[in-house]
Amino acid sequence: ITGRHFVDLNKVEQDVKAVYEDGSTIVTQSGEYDFKTGYGHGNEPVYAFGNWGKMWADGFEYHQNTNLLVLTGNSKVINQGRELISNRQLRYYRLENRLEAEGNVKVISQDNILHADLIKTYLISGKNLEVEKIEAFGNVKIITKDGIAKGDYALYNPLTAEVELINNVSIEKDGNIIYGQKALTNLKTSISKIIANPKSKNRVSGIIKGSTIKR
Repeated sequence: ITGRHFVDLNKVEQDVKAVYEDGSTIVTQSGEYDFKTGYGHGNEPVYAFGNWGKMWADGFEYHQNTNLLVLTGNSKVINQGRELISNRQLRYYRLENRLEAEGNVKVISQDNILHADLIKTYLISGKNLEVEKIEAFGNVKIITKDGIAKGDYALYNPLTAEVELINNVSIEKDGNIIYGQKALTNLKTSISKIIANPKSKNRVSGIIKGSTIKR
């Protein structure tokens, strides 16, 4: 931990920089760190970067014992062209290679936007931490150039570009809306398949492709 001015053994001000063993770095104007408990925090804008990407936030907390970095307030992470944005809190679990964002959360990737109350991003260990999968919980909404899909839960696989939506699913396309309990959407082809709850009286399944709907 470095800085221009050490107020005391725990508080550092002006151009504060903290560097981890793996090269991950946090930069802020002012912060406090307790060397005994391994806890640090700051309420000044913070910038962090590493092999997992880049981060910006209104403030931060760091828990050395659990290798947990918490970004507070408005925060943003950029990883491989994807933007993860939160207005409440974003947590980076370094040992588990996992990012969690809660609040009004969205992931922006090219022409697609994923909204949810909570989003978990799992990273693959390696020199460059690539995204293995993304989970979204609560008020999930996927906006593409061709339509809008909603559900309670979503699982995104970046290798196949497929999103699986589960529970209270709806897909809107060209003014048409169909409902079901599960849907599969390919973000590259914009093809969606939806399946209704078999216990429901309205057993509906459909395929949306372009402007054609089949039921």
